[in-house]
Amino acid sequence: MRIEPFQAVYPNFDLIASTDAFFDSVKYDYPDFKKDGFFNKTETAALYVFEIESPNRHHRGIIASVNIEDYIDGKIVKHEKTLPSKEQSMTNLLLHRKAMIKPVLLTYPRMEELDKIMDEYTSGPPLYSIHFAERNEEHRTWKIRETERIEKLKEVFSKMKNVYIADGHHRCSTSSKLYQTQNNRDLDLDFSLLLSAFLSFDDLIIHEYNRVINYKKKISALNLLAELSKYCLIKRMKGPFQPDRKHELSMFLDKEWFRLRWKKKVLSKYEDEPVVLDTTILTDIVIKKILKIKKVRSNKRINYVEGTLGPQGFVTACKKKKKNVGFGLFPVNMHEIKKMSDLGKTLPPKSTWFEPRMKNGLISQEF
Repeated sequence: MRIEPFQAVYPNFDLIASTDAFFDSVKYDYPDFKKDGFFNKTETAALYVFEIESPNRHHRGIIASVNIEDYIDGKIVKHEKTLPSKEQSMTNLLLHRKAMIKPVLLTYPRMEELDKIMDEYTSGPPLYSIHFAERNEEHRTWKIRETERIEKLKEVFSKMKNVYIADGHHRCSTSSKLYQTQNNRDLDLDFSLLLSAFLSFDDLIIHEYNRVINYKKKISALNLLAELSKYCLIKRMKGPFQPDRKHELSMFLDKEWFRLRWKKKVLSKYEDEPVVLDTTILTDIVIKKILKIKKVRSNKRINYVEGTLGPQGFVTACKKKKKNVGFGLFPVNMHEIKKMSDLGKTLPPKSTWFEPRMKNGLISQEF
């Protein structure tokens, strides 16, 4: 990996009265906020250590600019397909802001050399520290400006053969396209560097991404259960239930909870696959075969609910419309994501929800 220091744009906290309100609106209002003095810019280029701490978890990593050609050459490995409509929206946002206001989240196998360097900086005072009350998180950032340390970090990162995208597939693909076509545009902007936050595999939490599907009037709840029984072992549960193993799902249907487990005859059809994902089986059998939904990526009958919302958030999403059925999944693990990525395969849409979440506007890089 080829990393470079950059001049960071970061908030002028003296002007921010409500942290959560400001950072919730900065996604679209960044240019106006910047013009009105709500952001500072560092005088010199640097690399950065960041830390996100909550009552139950602590995450720490490096923020740097990455040569976009590492993405083009496949060294930044993806596991999702990007959608042209979302790339268009991202293009509009990037050109409107003339900056990337949230780093792409990249992950790698833990390296002791990086840990030692981060230890040096996090023992001292940060460039800034800010609390987000809504999530009860503390975000801290330290500046690495010493030439010797920057060169050492560049050397360490150069040893990484590949890194993996955890969050930011559309930012990567859009930045790549802007870079490859920038000579054809009348723009005084440089898209050669990709703002990136690096976290080790060990520092990431992978949550499930659940499905809520409207099954309309073509099938009753009873008929849906009958169809599912051809492929699953079904058990009615007394209350909220979350899967605790692979190939097990929860289902919320007609105000009742069920546990589903794929039958052996179903799993046997996937035994030659390098990785057998429950999201794949659910898509193939339930969404496409039983519910007759062909265009999974764009169909508005399917909604995705992040696992961090818990059973209550899942139920709330299910109750938004009549004839909704919810399927809760067991989380995909990093080994499965890495294996699929290395094979050049992609996961079904919305298969993972990564924690921590980087914040818009907390550290930005102008093009």
